[in-house]
Amino acid sequence: MMKKPVWFLLTIVLVTGVGVSAQMGPGETQPQAKAGEKAQEKSVVKKYPPYPDVWGYELPWPEKNSRHSGTMIFKKGDGDYVAMYIKQITKVRRKNGSCCDLKYEHAGQSFFSGKKRDGKEVGDFAEQRREDRVPREFGKPNPWILTDGSELQRKTKGADRCLNYLDWYLVLLDPEKKVVAEKHLIYLLEEPIKTPVCYPSERNENLVGKQRTVTMRVQGVEPYIISLEDGTFLLYDQDGNIIMRFDRDFNTKSELLNRRVFVVDRQAMDAFVLEYIKQRNLDYNDQTLNDAVYAYVANLKKAGAK
Repeated sequence: MMKKPVWFLLTIVLVTGVGVSAQMGPGETQPQAKAGEKAQEKSVVKKYPPYPDVWGYELPWPEKNSRHSGTMIFKKGDGDYVAMYIKQITKVRRKNGSCCDLKYEHAGQSFFSGKKRDGKEVGDFAEQRREDRVPREFGKPNPWILTDGSELQRKTKGADRCLNYLDWYLVLLDPEKKVVAEKHLIYLLEEPIKTPVCYPSERNENLVGKQRTVTMRVQGVEPYIISLEDGTFLLYDQDGNIIMRFDRDFNTKSELLNRRVFVVDRQAMDAFVLEYIKQRNLDYNDQTLNDAVYAYVANLKKAGAK
């Protein structure tokens, strides 16, 4: 699974303007935005809000066993947000017969208007709007403040990051800083994915010599929040391929909810995981954690989670 290398490459492509759908290596720089184009962007009439009844997208997987699409978000002058992402990664055999160079195809998706971008238009758009990237600095800000003064904090239990870990969660505080909710977001895979075990990792030490891979049926969501002017917020997965809109109570009209993405109470899920492992007399490690979370989500799906 390609994580930081893919993110780094996409950053180079979108920030420096290297041509899209090109093999790794030197590329031609995209032309700078003309002064007239910048002036036109500044004069764009604000259209959003009010926001249309749009609540989420699942972006295509760039590779068979990786949904890490390297998503980057840009805010437009009309109030819309555009997700730029890696649409596909293909291996191209070199002229000498060796394998392989990687070919990256990028695309764009406007959240509210639904407009799509492909090919050279993706690089041109990103080059002209470097200053409109959200966030300007990867991973910040955290916490995020909603329009009613509520606060969302992203936290993790601090596990190693070579898997799509299930340790990420969000804490919602009201304007008086009282904790209102703690939520995990879990992505349910259509088919299991095998990935190497993380080392070093205290919780995986007992797997050394026994098991070299973890079979994942679920993955965590590494959330980044963008507060919207109507009190709702956008949430996109910095290590995945989803972008969804929620209200303050984590409600959404997205069809991804309870089909592909589950928003679950942190304490309830964590208690289930510990009991699941204890009852089966298992060691706590990445494999048993993934199995337990999958069982929890499967139960919710079977019960028709709302």
